Amino acid sequence: MTTSTPANASSSKSYSVASIKDDLGQQLMQEVEARCAELEELAEDEDLPFNAASMAILRGFVRTSATIMPAVVLTDGGHLRAIWRSGDNEQAALIFRSVGEIQFVFFAEANGVVSRASGVAPLSKIAGLLVSHGVSKLVRG
Repeated sequence: MTTSTPANASSSKSYSVASIKDDLGQQLMQEVEARCAELEELAEDEDLPFNAASMAILRGFVRTSATIMPAVVLTDGGHLRAIWRSGDNEQAALIFRSVGEIQFVFFAEANGVVSRASGVAPLSKIAGLLVSHGVSKLVRG
């Protein structure tokens, strides 16, 4: 299946949906890599803790489960926290401590009511928790 040619591309080239998704995925990963590098450099310059395993887990999560760039910050403990927001009432935030320990907090709005969920879960359970708490759209679009 092909789609129409983007305006900034040559008209003789056809793009498949898969190649466009691959390009967007590569762009997202480049943005995540750049942000991680900024935070790693900041941590080194400021003599702050930085957990390289946290960075690797974040990269893997984004590569397999995200289509939207999160805000990425460094926690006091040196772990990376990814935050996806939509307006003031919805948020999905994950702290990547280890593969077996992802700390999460979700705020979701339904019918004018904002609900909150938080806890710790293994990485393998996070995608399901995003769906069950109604915040997967923040991460995947």
